[in-house]
Amino acid sequence: MNRRSKLLELLLSPLLTSNHFRVTVTQSPAGEGSAESYLPFVDGEQNWRSTLTRALELVSFKAEYFTTVEQDWMVKADLLTENRQAFHPDLRKIIGQALYRALIPPNSKVERLLNESIQLANNCGVQLLVQLKFEADTVQVAHLPDYPWELIHDGTGFLLHHQVGFSRYIAFSAVPPSLPMVKQVNVLLISSGACDKALGFKPLPKKERAVIAETLKAAIGEQRIRLRELSEPTLDELAAYLTQNQEKEAPHLLHFDGHGLFGKQCTNPGCRTVHKGIKSKNCKNCSTLLPDAQGYLLFEDEYGDSDYVSASQLGTILQQTRQSDGKHQTGGVVALVLSACQSGMAVEGESVFQGTAQNLIHHRVPAVVAMQYSVTSESMIAFARQFYCSIGEKNSLAVAVSQGRAMMRVDGNQWYRPVLYLRWRDNEGGQLFAASESDASTLRKVSIPQKAYIEQSRDMVSDEQLENVSLGRANTPIIKPVLILSTPQKNPSQRIKEVREIGDALRRSRHRQQFEVQNKLEVGASDFSSALSEIQPYIVDIAGCEDGIEDLFIEDDSNNKESIRLGELISKFFDFHRSVVCIILNGCYLEDQAREIVQHVEFVIGINQHLGERKILAFLTEFYFHLGTGITIQDSYKAGCYKLLQTGSDSAQFLTLLDRSSELQRQELEKELASCNEELESDPNNASLWRKRADILKGLNRPDEVTESYKKASLIEPGNYEIRAEKGDALEQFGMPEEAITAYDEALELYQDDYEVWWKKGKALVEVKKYREAMGSYEKALALKPPSPTNYVIYREYGFICEILVQYQKSITSYKNSLKLQPKYRAANYDKRRVYRKMYSGKS
Repeated sequence: MNRRSKLLELLLSPLLTSNHFRVTVTQSPAGEGSAESYLPFVDGEQNWRSTLTRALELVSFKAEYFTTVEQDWMVKADLLTENRQAFHPDLRKIIGQALYRALIPPNSKVERLLNESIQLANNCGVQLLVQLKFEADTVQVAHLPDYPWELIHDGTGFLLHHQVGFSRYIAFSAVPPSLPMVKQVNVLLISSGACDKALGFKPLPKKERAVIAETLKAAIGEQRIRLRELSEPTLDELAAYLTQNQEKEAPHLLHFDGHGLFGKQCTNPGCRTVHKGIKSKNCKNCSTLLPDAQGYLLFEDEYGDSDYVSASQLGTILQQTRQSDGKHQTGGVVALVLSACQSGMAVEGESVFQGTAQNLIHHRVPAVVAMQYSVTSESMIAFARQFYCSIGEKNSLAVAVSQGRAMMRVDGNQWYRPVLYLRWRDNEGGQLFAASESDASTLRKVSIPQKAYIEQSRDMVSDEQLENVSLGRANTPIIKPVLILSTPQKNPSQRIKEVREIGDALRRSRHRQQFEVQNKLEVGASDFSSALSEIQPYIVDIAGCEDGIEDLFIEDDSNNKESIRLGELISKFFDFHRSVVCIILNGCYLEDQAREIVQHVEFVIGINQHLGERKILAFLTEFYFHLGTGITIQDSYKAGCYKLLQTGSDSAQFLTLLDRSSELQRQELEKELASCNEELESDPNNASLWRKRADILKGLNRPDEVTESYKKASLIEPGNYEIRAEKGDALEQFGMPEEAITAYDEALELYQDDYEVWWKKGKALVEVKKYREAMGSYEKALALKPPSPTNYVIYREYGFICEILVQYQKSITSYKNSLKLQPKYRAANYDKRRVYRKMYSGKS
């Protein structure tokens, strides 16, 4: 049976705040939402991610792989026994629970959506596929893709041991490949006997090849699979095979059975020595500076010796052999299965594409199954047997990987090593097979009409109907209706034009099948409630006049309108209209009304009618197009604002985005402010209260009142330099660096021995491009704070200023000082190399 999945997509985005990131549910059966979280296994300034990777790589503890400092931390984190002889027996559970708390923050909307999505998938008897999405430039800020998120444990069990699968999606500028599914899948097996005793790579048993052939025998007999083996496991032979075998003979799935590693290869043509891991800086044989680490596969050369083929080399061949000047073209390899160890690993690099699997995705291979760590031959054989048994039954790659993983002894330490990378447009589960005629006939019999499904509330759809719809095609989404309304005061011709353009924008988007636009003109209070009950919309787009939308809640013929409290009415209204996630107030935005509404829906977008019809239309079409590509409402709003900036419009004064969590937080701050004001009435000469008031006002984004509060505090305590410094911090937060510099100067007039004030002043001076003055401030800060592990960032920033001022030697020295304090600080290392290149090019 061809099993289908439900999709929950999690976008992981680094934040500017150190060690924090945002988890956003951009798509799920239960809705959307986000939460802020923190990087796991961070202790102060030290990130223990690479230590964690080594612990999970090893089958048993080996002291020589860890420094004393690392072992101290591992004992403290309960990963290592007190006697330092063995890993904690619950090592993977402890790690998994920490990963879960970071990826799925407890009591957050993300956790609620995950639990609801799991329940929906279980009710339908299908897998929930959790797709982890990373932006390609993520590693420049935080190495989010390096964490073994597939290991998450919710306190009751590992999610992978239940009906949950994982895939990884790397988002970058190229359009995701959209290759067709086929009725018969051609599998090409590459079985490399290459070994390298110097690096510990022993000859592999040939059992895996025999297991794959035996497992696929039934599928081959029924012509679902065609299996071929590359006669010589060399790169040249592979390139020739891909070029010569096209159309029906072209391989769809390529399986590599052989060794692999993540490391560095010397670039000296006369040397080419390979080094395991990332530690080596220079070649051990010829001392040549080594390049960044990347993934390699061990093919054989023409003499049967090992040929280390980089992922970029293999990816280039796969990408180029899709093209042809003749009348025939290969369809292209759509999936790779890499039995090789560390073929899914990428750590501590400057690019997310350094690993083998990741690099192949970058070369537009839609799907790669790889191993994040080393894996034993026995476990790989067990995985391959069940994986191909599942593929032979026409299951998707996501389901096949989950089933293969289950055979790697869930009570052992091998099952979490396989990883699935997917970037295949409109095929999130990685389905290789096209539906046959018999499948289509069956689907026609069991499916219910799509329109009937759309018109029912999500809560009212039966489990049987949900299952039938999910069988219609892979990952059939729950439809998100968009209800476009206009009040009688709105110009009908303009609204009709907007409806048409919005529909066109959604039809051009990637996930167009998820949205259905419904339009109702000249709606009143009675029509509004019935329309929401009938359609159960995800977004309600209301066009009206500047008087707001009171008439949508209060009947025109009401005799005592004045006695009706709108806020109370809105609250009761949304008690039974819970499908709405976002309301757009187009030309009818009033702040008080919007703030009442956003307490009951996730988002309210306000558009001031003075923006103008043409620009309103430009914003709406851009917003809906990006929403249809699968990104969040917040990011779609930003895309619409950016569109207006491109036309020279300042969107800030015409557009507003309110979200429920921020509004609830704002209300709490307002209560704190009211309480603080009451205290100040009885104690107006309390400087601490004025500073507390300023801190609350910072959260409410009121810069003038913040400044006034600090001024009051300064008058009460004229000798307190910290008040001036806090004022400078607030002004810097509000994007006012010139004013912040003045505040820091006031603080330094009172006290000159606080290195942090000099440092902050220096950063503000950099913002206004006063680099020579900034250099002086940084030098003061460094003189006041002796070198310690906590100030490596100051050295790097000082090095950057020296670089701008073309003081290259001083810049390099500062970068080196930063690296002495924090050897793994990749940004400083990259900066240092850049300055060396500048010096070299200057000399030449």
